This record gives sequence, C-alpha cells and structure tokens, in this order.
Amino acid sequence: MAKVPVNSIRAGNVIEYNGRLYAAMKVQHVNPGKGGAFVNLEARALKEGNKLQERFRSGETVELVRIDAHDCTYLYKDADGFHFMNKENYEQFTMQAEEIGVERARSSRTAWRWSCRCSRPRRSASRSRNR
Repeated sequence: MAKVPVNSIRAGNVIEYNGRLYAAMKVQHVNPGKGGAFVNLEARALKEGNKLQERFRSGETVELVRIDAHDCTYLYKDADGFHFMNKENYEQFTMQAEEIGVERARSSRTAWRWSCRCSRPRRSASRSRNR
C-alpha cells in the first residue's frame, strides 16, 4: 500500500480508510471561493457493501491499495480454508471464509466449482501499475 494525496484518487481506485477497503465510486474536487479546497468522496466498502460519503481536505493522504484479479478454479474446502488454483500459472492458494465473504462461503460448492474471479489485496509500497 502506498500513501497518496487524496487529490490523486480517481473513480475505481481502492483505498483503505478506517481499517476497511473501499472502492471509490464518485470523486469530486471542490475549490470554493472562500476557504481551502477539498475532495468529496463517495465509495462503497468491498466486504460489507456499505456506502461511505466523506469530505477530505486537499492536503490529506489515504492508503491506496492495489487489487490483483486472477481467473481461478475452486478446488476444495478443508479446515485451512477454501483452496483455489490460478488458471494462468497453476499456483494454488488458500483463502479464509472472511476473505471470501460470509455469504459466498456458506453458499453451495457448485457456485465455485468451475471457475471464479478471485481478487486479493496486494499490499506493497510499489505504485507502478504495469507489471
């Protein structure tokens, strides 16, 4: 994750704010005639789905989170969690029920049997987007 000025946030970016991950839906830069500039941010929590409307001063910073999405195949579930395989490089990884979401974890296995779209937050200080 990298701290970035709130002025650089665009719609579609994922940020961490108050310990939760939010996807920015609407970002409005406001420069009133009197007073300092600010940013109105409308975002949705990735896990809970709650909506956030927050006003930031232009000098504030937020944590920018990069999310990598991969096509994955569901393999099985055991005591360790849900096991998936990346279709591109055949790497296997485990995700806990909390990472997937309670509703998805309780749903039947057939919903994840053939393929799924797995998104995991990538917590790195690198800001490069092209890798």
